[in-house]
Amino acid sequence: MGQEEELRPYNEQPCDDVDPGVTEELMNLGFEWDQIQDSLKSKRYNSTMAMYLTLSTKKPTRAGCTIFVRPFSSLDLNSHGPSPTEEVSQRSPGSVRQISSLRSRNQDLPVPHPAWIKNRQSSPKPPM
Repeated sequence: MGQEEELRPYNEQPCDDVDPGVTEELMNLGFEWDQIQDSLKSKRYNSTMAMYLTLSTKKPTRAGCTIFVRPFSSLDLNSHGPSPTEEVSQRSPGSVRQISSLRSRNQDLPVPHPAWIKNRQSSPKPPM
């Protein structure tokens, strides 16, 4: 449909240059030097080559997405607001009563027997 260039299948570029940083990391992970060189030269797609390609891929970078993190001490936590236990104690007694009444109502619900659940899952579905 109006394409000016002929479409050709993707051909992977030859991997003649071996990244020494990646090979060093592979050796730290327990791979042997000869095994690494053999896999890369013969282009064998085995676990060594897979790990090399995984370690050699560059992580995508996004412009404008820098996150700055600063450490904080436990003293900083108390200075910004009440602790979770203080928040709980400041709730009204009515909300506590509502929660406890919900719990008591849910405890009265029947619990299905595990055999019933298993039989229901294994039974065939009705035709539509």
